[in-house]
Amino acid sequence: MTPRIFLRPRRAKAALVAIGTSFAFVLIPYAGPAHAVLPGPPTQPGAITTSGLGYSSVTMTWGPSHDTLGVEGYEITRQVSGASGPAPVIATTDGGVTHYTAQNLYAGTDYVFGVFAIDTAGQTSTPQTTTVTTAAFPGTATPLPPSDNSVAAHPFSSSRIDVAWAASPSPDISGYQVIRDGSPLAGGRVDLPGGLRYSDNSVSVGKAKFSTSRYRSVLRRFRYSAGCLRVTDS
Repeated sequence: MTPRIFLRPRRAKAALVAIGTSFAFVLIPYAGPAHAVLPGPPTQPGAITTSGLGYSSVTMTWGPSHDTLGVEGYEITRQVSGASGPAPVIATTDGGVTHYTAQNLYAGTDYVFGVFAIDTAGQTSTPQTTTVTTAAFPGTATPLPPSDNSVAAHPFSSSRIDVAWAASPSPDISGYQVIRDGSPLAGGRVDLPGGLRYSDNSVSVGKAKFSTSRYRSVLRRFRYSAGCLRVTDS
């Protein structure tokens, strides 16, 4: 009969360290995905060429940007030449689209357009810019204002009133000028493609209580295509 052999698992021996023993540890940094160094931003888009320039629109085409991570898309900015502050973004395109048609422009006006490339990490390139001068006003009919019953005013606080309205029924509208008590409000020009709304932050304390029926729209010529809102808070 073959004898059975039983093996007892060996227990790990605890290492004993004498009191007062010193150790030296070395920490080696490791750059994980969350801390990896990103490559540089996309290259500047190529020069912008224009076509189809009229009194209210223009088409722009630019050379593609390049990026090791891949170009996610382009941001297009627009600003009247000489205006202060950063130019607002008016549109975005996909990475493979290198053209854009700007509409709702004012006639006889100098615009500065900018194109930024954006990569998949959110980095932006140096902008490529161009200046465009729209054609003169062709002399079409004065645009109609928004309808009276489309104007709505809502008190937000004791010093702010929010006004909204429907679009003018006229074609080729470029923007709206908000007027209160017969005077244009500072910063009250709303250019398209912005929204049909405006926040009046210059209302005097005590005048925020009003009837919406006191708000009405009236006609006002603003360059070649615009409507206007006349608002009263008294």
